[in-house]
Amino acid sequence: MRNKIFYQDTKYAFYYDYIFFEIYRPIFFSCKDQNNQLYLTTLCDDRKEFRWIMVKTSENQLIDIMKNKLTMYEVYVNTDKWWIIKEKHGIKKCKIYTKEQVNELDFPTKRGYFDADKDELKDYLSHIQNEKEYHMEKVKRDFCINCRKETDIVWGKAERTTNIKGVPFDYLETVAICKECGQEMNPHGLIDLNIKELEEQYQKTYGNK
Repeated sequence: MRNKIFYQDTKYAFYYDYIFFEIYRPIFFSCKDQNNQLYLTTLCDDRKEFRWIMVKTSENQLIDIMKNKLTMYEVYVNTDKWWIIKEKHGIKKCKIYTKEQVNELDFPTKRGYFDADKDELKDYLSHIQNEKEYHMEKVKRDFCINCRKETDIVWGKAERTTNIKGVPFDYLETVAICKECGQEMNPHGLIDLNIKELEEQYQKTYGNK
């Protein structure tokens, strides 16, 4: 799904990120733009034309939607800008709507929860992890505090040991190495990635103990 275009014109480019629900076409899904901004997207009309409404969101909001802590309506109503994409006779057009222009009838129902099951939530969390790994691998350069300048990154894995519940646990951690001096670097997002990797390896070894 990565890099598959949902909509593109001279001003906008939106790419499919993750499809939560579809029938004959995606109904509820997330998109990303060229700057990796995430959007919640829902199909709000499929009668005379197809019409999707999009709003900026975050991974945490989407997780809360799946956990029934938040409705899609709450995400849509608590903003001041919406992107509406219309498709008729195979031609798509995009327009930004303000509070004065948007029709709240296009929003999802007020009390409608997604009711995702455990497997659906697990799949989405796995998707988030894969996206983080993909984007981390795309980071080629960062500031090296030892060289005091921006240098090339060499990605790899390193064996680590930590104590969890008083018991030593060995695991593999993703590392970014400065190509010039050989010191480890800490590009944005690496700490979150390694926390997730540690959690996954511990779960795989011990389950929910």
